[in-house]
Amino acid sequence: MRSETHRRALIAAARIAAGAAILGACSGPAEVPPETTVVSEPTEAPANPVPAPTPEEVLACTEMVDKADFKAEPLAAELLACCSTLAEDADNRAVAGTLSQQFPHRNECCSALNWGGSMACTPWGPPNPPTMATA
Repeated sequence: MRSETHRRALIAAARIAAGAAILGACSGPAEVPPETTVVSEPTEAPANPVPAPTPEEVLACTEMVDKADFKAEPLAAELLACCSTLAEDADNRAVAGTLSQQFPHRNECCSALNWGGSMACTPWGPPNPPTMATA
């Protein structure tokens, strides 16, 4: 697109936006629905809530994950269960405000869990910077 055509398109869009703003502001106040009160029923706790992992379970799983070979296919069920335990522990610590970025082998475990089932395994965020070259 040529610069003159681009400039004219921007001016036209600005005119339309200004006209819409003026017409929208002059239409009067929006109708406000009458006040309503919503009464909700008390919710019951789940019948069998999943207990938080014990410190002993977290320690045992951390030791297992430290020694694990994540390149093996298929991964052992015990390793997947330990990764799930560590992710659940990270979730509980995050909710309690005591996480402090301590989730050993997060990338390996969350990749094994297909980046799901845990707040600790959410794949969003900025990408990691490239590794620095060593001299």
